[in-house]
Amino acid sequence: MAAEENLEKFEILFEEPRAVFYAGQKVTGRVFVRNNLTKKFKGIKVTFEGVAHAEWSGSRALQEGEQVGPSLKEQRPQLAQAARQQRLGLDKNHRQPAEETWQGPDTVRVAISNDERYFQTEFYLVGSKAEDGAEKICVDAGELSYPFEFSLPKRIPSSFEGSFGHVRYTVRAVMERPWASDLHTQAPFTVVCPLDLNANPSLAEPVQVAKVKKFCSIWCASGPVNVTFTLASGGAVPGEFLLPSLDVENNSKLHLHLIKLKFSQIVTYKDRTGSETLRHETILAEQNVGKVDSGDSRLFDRLHFYVPPLPPSNTTHCTFIDVQYYLKANFYPSACYPAFSAKLAVVLGTIPLHKNFGRCHPCEETPPVGWNLNALDQNSSLYAHLPPPSYEQVEKDEDVFTPKYPVHKQTLRFEEPKA
Repeated sequence: MAAEENLEKFEILFEEPRAVFYAGQKVTGRVFVRNNLTKKFKGIKVTFEGVAHAEWSGSRALQEGEQVGPSLKEQRPQLAQAARQQRLGLDKNHRQPAEETWQGPDTVRVAISNDERYFQTEFYLVGSKAEDGAEKICVDAGELSYPFEFSLPKRIPSSFEGSFGHVRYTVRAVMERPWASDLHTQAPFTVVCPLDLNANPSLAEPVQVAKVKKFCSIWCASGPVNVTFTLASGGAVPGEFLLPSLDVENNSKLHLHLIKLKFSQIVTYKDRTGSETLRHETILAEQNVGKVDSGDSRLFDRLHFYVPPLPPSNTTHCTFIDVQYYLKANFYPSACYPAFSAKLAVVLGTIPLHKNFGRCHPCEETPPVGWNLNALDQNSSLYAHLPPPSYEQVEKDEDVFTPKYPVHKQTLRFEEPKA
């Protein structure tokens, strides 16, 4: 929101209060103005924009005779002072190291980035381009609203905020004024690109990986450890529970003193050429399962992980940010042997599997404007019994915009073994 002198409010309000919209649908809202005195301006312009950006640090070989920016050693006093000022809150716009800095005799640190723009559209809600001879608009004191409407493209990725990149959607408004600086305000919003798990029937089937681990040494022979790692379905949506099971047969002479499960998100970023990539893992949840002694067998079958609000897999339509999810079981043997693991991929969507519709709880809040099954380009009658989702945020810094994703909350239910 922007406010100056007798202008109390200049802000953007969405018709959908949660500011969540589906790809291919209309973003509707208004620019709200409240002023105490008569005001003159030339026009109010709005700009809709969707962009993706990624940035991280890498290194490359230093060419003979190549000149680079100040070395890290030369920058150290300034950087130390800037860090101290930042800790004390004295300088929030401290300078970062140069784009290229010396790291050693043969390498140089470089900034790696990539960008993508999905749309940028601007138009005037009132008035026209500000020029010296343009007619001024005079408004009396009070409240005014200028409605807007913009159709999102169908092929755009879901909103995403990561440690080294993002996909962001915003609308900006500018009040162009004569003989004074323009006033600016902006508002971010969430875009959801539907990912229907039912479009891939194999995601409704269990997924499984089997692993045989042998421990060998010159002093003694040891039998193998047989592991079967199973997940009830290969696809899930936020609000559901992942239900893995572990069948462990320890025929070795070593104890498995700890078995740990973790649910993680792995994001891969690519540079403009595709030759440089960065892989970043975030552990979403983890739990200690137990242990299996030498010569023992155990079945761990009452395990569960809640799926929090998260962006769907793949970040479809973004060419350089890829989002994947995994369940990983880590096994820690006794003695000095290294740990080993087994991993299962999980596809996170926005529409749950048909077989889970009956477990979804009805949403208590009004469905947002964006909830429209026709956006799936499928027979909407197939989804007649699917309650609309709630829309929740990923837990992050309150000072940073966090997208909201559809959440289909379900009851935790284990399948009882057949007699």
